[in-house]
Amino acid sequence: MPGDPHIRGGRSVAAGAHARRARLRLRGDPLTWALRVRPRLRLGFACALILFVFLPGGSAADGAAWPSVATPLRMVNLNPFHLLYGVPASAGARVMTAGSTEVIASIDLASHLRASRSGAERVLLDGETYRQGLALRHGLGDGWEYLLDISAVAHSGGIFDGFIESWHGAFGLPQGGRESAPRDRLALFYADEGGTRVGIDRSAYSLGNASLGLGYALPCWRSRKSACIRSLRQLGV
Repeated sequence: MPGDPHIRGGRSVAAGAHARRARLRLRGDPLTWALRVRPRLRLGFACALILFVFLPGGSAADGAAWPSVATPLRMVNLNPFHLLYGVPASAGARVMTAGSTEVIASIDLASHLRASRSGAERVLLDGETYRQGLALRHGLGDGWEYLLDISAVAHSGGIFDGFIESWHGAFGLPQGGRESAPRDRLALFYADEGGTRVGIDRSAYSLGNASLGLGYALPCWRSRKSACIRSLRQLGV
């Protein structure tokens, strides 16, 4: 949308100057210098990341105690608009056994960069979202469990734009428009024919809604411990 400073497709001259100044400041950043000037560090950094992600946290002797059914990587959708609806984190297909409890403390981070337009609707997501969560699951027996999840959410311009650009540049990945956007900016914007509905450009932090739910193992799959259904209800905070 040409001329609209909110949308990257038509970024203003001021935004372009800001981005150029940010790139000039980045030249003295040690991480960027290391990734661009010392190619050997790229391989070492990549190997360290692979080891961190894929190596098990326990010893081989603990293998017998691991669950026989694989559980998915716990993921939370941190899109600022999705968070309003309390979309639950991914979880495994098994419910907790009677009397057993699982507690998960987590910190999730997402960096956003998206701009689009459809008819009169316009949306811009630029910034970082942080979510601190505490989740509890407890087995009730007979295939039932209850779940409780509480969280706190923050939106800010963040600090990782430079690192992400450097990472993409080091491994030849597309920047997706980051190179032409202002650094460390917070802009959560939505508008339609009725005007601007959401316009957040300052850091914000608050408690999220708590979620309370139940899980039930389907009887036809219970012997295999591989299928269940869960239902969550948001509780306003």
